[in-house]
Amino acid sequence: MARNRRRRPRRRGGSAAVYTIIAVLLIAFITIFGVSVFFKVADIEVTGAVKYHSGDIIKASGIEKGDNLMLFDRGAAAARICSAMPYITEVKIARRLPDRIVIEITESEPMAEISSGGAVLLVDQNARLLEINPAALPEHVIAVTGITPVSPVAGKKIEVSGGEKTALAFLTDVLGAIRSKGVSDGITRLDVSNISNITFDYLGRFDVLLGSAENVNYKLDKLVGIVSALDSERAGQEGTLDLSQNGKSSFIPKSG
Repeated sequence: MARNRRRRPRRRGGSAAVYTIIAVLLIAFITIFGVSVFFKVADIEVTGAVKYHSGDIIKASGIEKGDNLMLFDRGAAAARICSAMPYITEVKIARRLPDRIVIEITESEPMAEISSGGAVLLVDQNARLLEINPAALPEHVIAVTGITPVSPVAGKKIEVSGGEKTALAFLTDVLGAIRSKGVSDGITRLDVSNISNITFDYLGRFDVLLGSAENVNYKLDKLVGIVSALDSERAGQEGTLDLSQNGKSSFIPKSG
């Protein structure tokens, strides 16, 4: 009599693995196909631009209608915009499903001008070069002396020789403080040639001795307070304001 043989169960592990791989590949194909067929750019919006026309910004970005909304390189597009347009300091590009792109622009404001090698360089508060030899200077830009830019390039922060690097750092500190304290409209000239005694004018009536850029925000607060107190005593006073000593200040009236 033949012995009853037990049937061995078939191993299905290999088949299951194959099916899994096929399913993953199929899903990937469907996803890629869907992304490539759908999500096409139909509308491009630009916000925050003042200096430049929206159409020029879109052209500089390299993004075109019909491009794939999900696959284009946002970082590269933003870099192209900043490279082509020196006044633009920051670009954020957002996808808005199903078919819209929003390009958010942040522009620099000109704050100072530096004469160098027969050229006029227009810079922002961070000493970033916005324009060389502008057709006309904007109102309330500050004429800066005491540094000599080397090989200036629009859209880049100005560079100086090694001996003036501290002066450049102090310049950006002072310009930033001037803007944050809201006193830029009252200043027309700023001299950083002596980093231990930075000087500027204020309101056309005061020569200000700032000293170094240390505690510049505190010193500018003192400046505003002193001028307010002087004008409350007698309007129109002129003279020299010495803020070079931390915690101390003095006013020397103009003689005559």
